[in-house]
Amino acid sequence: MARILTVSEGEAQGVQRQMIEKAKSLYGGVVPGVLQIRLADPELAGPAF
Repeated sequence: MARILTVSEGEAQGVQRQMIEKAKSLYGGVVPGVLQIRLADPELAGPAF
């Protein structure tokens, strides 16, 4: 099975960190798994916000 690249709160840097903070404010302090996957690729994650 292939591994899926994700970004956790502790690993995030720069723009990813800002997107995680935005997601936490939108989802009540929790970053959904789908967003953790999308944050691994900033070009893909941009339209999500």
